Amino acid sequence: MSDKTIEDVLRALHTQGITKVEIEYSGGNDEGSFDRPVFYADDKSVTVDWTKTLDLDEDEDFDDDNFEALVYADEGRLNQWYSFAGEYSVNGTLTINTETGDFDDSADFTTSEYSDESKSGNVFKDKKENIFERLGVEKWHLKKRKSTLNG
Repeated sequence: MSDKTIEDVLRALHTQGITKVEIEYSGGNDEGSFDRPVFYADDKSVTVDWTKTLDLDEDEDFDDDNFEALVYADEGRLNQWYSFAGEYSVNGTLTINTETGDFDDSADFTTSEYSDESKSGNVFKDKKENIFERLGVEKWHLKKRKSTLNG
């Protein structure tokens, strides 16, 4: 891997006519990832010649995976989701302007609320409950059956 920074690489991409980078991502609940970056020159998807773009020596190596690693490592800026750890779900597209360094993250973010519904009791002593009545839900199959019988 190269010792290039995300700033170095974005500037180098711009000198090669690449104006925009898009990376889709999704995750949450401690799983998730960025997809392959897509590089654009004049709104057309292009393949990056990393050796030429970064003027790499023979013993240096850099590819799309290395670029993605730089995005992952840019925590709090380009990677606001870190390892996607948390009780949420998110997906979006990260768009980076290689000339200005401006970026937009279209994150669609949802959270789940959990409540402790633990219950203890005694099967021999406690009265059985009708779960549907407790939740205020009519049993759909009984409702359907009654309507069929009535008519």
